[in-house]
Amino acid sequence: RDSSCKIHKGIDTAINLGLKGLAVTDHESLSAHIKGLLHMKKLRDKKQKAGEPFDFTLILGNEIYLIDEAEHQNTNTFYHFILLAKDAVGHQQLRELSTQAWGRAYSNKGIDRPNTFYKDIEEVVGADPGHLIASTACLGGFLAKKTLAGDTQAVVSFCAWCEKQFGTGNFFIEMQ
Repeated sequence: RDSSCKIHKGIDTAINLGLKGLAVTDHESLSAHIKGLLHMKKLRDKKQKAGEPFDFTLILGNEIYLIDEAEHQNTNTFYHFILLAKDAVGHQQLRELSTQAWGRAYSNKGIDRPNTFYKDIEEVVGADPGHLIASTACLGGFLAKKTLAGDTQAVVSFCAWCEKQFGTGNFFIEMQ
């Protein structure tokens, strides 16, 4: 577990801190989106009844396990990768990718592994780029692991692939 925070408490805390938004990116799960959206509606309705503006954005995302299809079930490496929906089309793309990943999930050391393949991204996102923001994620991501290994060519190729798939301005590198 990266976090044991309940979605409604996370939203409330972010608002109380004066933040303008919060991204929800569970590990290969979109289920918190529904609870988050319902809580946002409740908060928005409450503010509207009071005649107050509600200026807070819930960003719906997913932390996927992005791997090459050849690595499926043959490795203990599960590269983390962040996807954030910019709009309804992006959220549909998240749902399609998640459905594909869960359709071929398998158990590894008692943990379900729903992997997303590069070809999934190419087919679902590459057909209509610009609706998702992508980020290299934590130290569990491909870019971090290849950087630490000194594999410059893999890093450059991966970044070029991401820029092509997600479109200019929609790919970011997470620094830790």
